[in-house]
Amino acid sequence: MDQWNMNLCHDHLVTWLASTSMSYGAGFVVVFMNFFFTWLLNVAGSFEKHQSLDNMEESNMVRVFLLKFVNSGCLVLLYGQKWLQRLVRIRFDDASDFNVDWYATGGTSVMIIMLLNIIAPHVGSLIAYLRHRAKIRRLERSLTKEKQTKDSHKIWHTQEKMNEFYRGPPFRLNYRYAQVLVTIYICWMYAISMPLMPMIGAFSCYLSYWVDKFLFCNFYCTPPRYSDRMGKKCTKLLGFLIVLHMIMSLWMMGGGQIFQGESLSGQQLGD
Repeated sequence: MDQWNMNLCHDHLVTWLASTSMSYGAGFVVVFMNFFFTWLLNVAGSFEKHQSLDNMEESNMVRVFLLKFVNSGCLVLLYGQKWLQRLVRIRFDDASDFNVDWYATGGTSVMIIMLLNIIAPHVGSLIAYLRHRAKIRRLERSLTKEKQTKDSHKIWHTQEKMNEFYRGPPFRLNYRYAQVLVTIYICWMYAISMPLMPMIGAFSCYLSYWVDKFLFCNFYCTPPRYSDRMGKKCTKLLGFLIVLHMIMSLWMMGGGQIFQGESLSGQQLGD
């Protein structure tokens, strides 16, 4: 009997580790694809002939937001829909409705993706900041008492060239707008049945505020003089979130495993 119980525990542990590894692996793939979409649209936007920097940044913001939103929050919901499986002629055994099976698979995947998205957007900027500070510290350690560098390769003949060495990269406001929109959209899209999502979204926005404030004060160079175009566009996009939240709430609360009851007959309705 003890040997049989040990085998059951071993099988359960192996199954749990496999499913957990697949969930986290899928989350990392989604985060990697988000980085790839951001890079790809940045390269594609540089070939477009926009009349101003505001137009280019606004266009990139909307496209990055849509791709990240679909990749992070919608695919896990769409690949279980029967109509989409018939359209692409690929069949999955995932739940097509918001039931217990979906929350154990799709709901867990969405939660993992959002937890990774708390830190993932800042990893590249923080690594770049640490490398930048290390580069400056190496230069300062090599200075002589006359404030001249011992490294013959680190000689600047103009103040502008020296400023470029100390200057950080530009602050990309469009990508920050897009990331905040993705976080708010996904968190409030599933908020009615997953109450942890608004808390994750609030902490993500809180962390983004302080990380961006620190890097803006210590690393990024002075950004260009943006207009209010991107801010107004984000405000308009947030209006669609109200409709999406209502539709998803009706869909989730309408699931048979959420609220169960018996149908009323005509006689009971008459009474």
